[in-house]
Amino acid sequence: MESGLFNNVIKIDNYVIKISKNDSDIASQIMKEMNSGTPDEYSKRINDVGIKTPKIISIYKYSKYNILIQEFIDGMTIQEILNDSNIDINTKINIFDKLIDLYCLSEKDGNLCLDWNMKNFIVKNDDIYYVDLTPCLYKNIIIKCKSENLLQYKESYLNKNIQLAGILGYVIMPFIKYKSRNEAKEIYKKIVGILNKKLLIDFDDFTVNYQHVYFYKLLQINKYLNSIISQEEMNNNINSYSMEKISKYPEKDTSFIKKNV
Repeated sequence: MESGLFNNVIKIDNYVIKISKNDSDIASQIMKEMNSGTPDEYSKRINDVGIKTPKIISIYKYSKYNILIQEFIDGMTIQEILNDSNIDINTKINIFDKLIDLYCLSEKDGNLCLDWNMKNFIVKNDDIYYVDLTPCLYKNIIIKCKSENLLQYKESYLNKNIQLAGILGYVIMPFIKYKSRNEAKEIYKKIVGILNKKLLIDFDDFTVNYQHVYFYKLLQINKYLNSIISQEEMNNNINSYSMEKISKYPEKDTSFIKKNV
C-alpha cells in the first residue's frame, strides 16, 4: 500500500488510517485552497453518481493532523494491476473499460471532481472502488483558486481533456515498461479507441493546444511509440517535469509546454 501526495497511509486489521499534516508543502496548499467539505459528504456525492467508496469509520483532527479511518478494501489498485506483467492484457483492457464507465458516471454531478491517478482505484471482484477521499474536490471551489503555482493542478481537475490525457498517460506507461514498442503502440490504440467510443471524442489527435504537463507526457510517449526518440530519452523527458515539481518550483522553465503541445 502506497502513500499518496496528501496522506500517510497505515493499515491495521480491516481498517486504513490516512494522516494528512497541515504544513507548508504543496499538498497542504492544495488542501487549504481547493479542499471543501468533509470526507463523508464527499463520499456520499461520489456514491450518489454510482461509484463505490470505502466506508468511513471515523474522522479526527489533532493539532496539525487530519486523521481519516476508513474501511480496508481487499484488492489491488489499478496501478498495481497495470504494473503486473503476469496479468493478461485483456483483463487490463477490460478494467480500463470499466474505469471509463466510472468516468462517465462522475459526469452526472457537474460539480464533482475525482483524482484519476490509478493508485486511487482498487479492484475487488468485479467492482472498482474510489478510495482517495481527501482532498474533497468540487469545481466551484477549485475554480476560485488564485495561486499561480497551483495552475497545473487546477486545470487537471477542471479540464476534461487534460484529465483524460492524464488517465491515458497513467495507463499506457506500465505497458511501455514491459512490452515491445509495437505491442505498446497497439495497446495505446485500443485504449484511445475506448476513450473515443465511450466519451464521444476524437482523442487520436492529442496535440491540441493545452499547456499542461499531461500533454507534454503524451507527446513524449507518442514520440517513443513512433520511433522518434528512445525509451531512455522518453523517460528522461517525462521525469524532468510533473505537476508537483512545477508547483514547488514556479521558476522552473515550462516553455516546453507551449512549444511542444
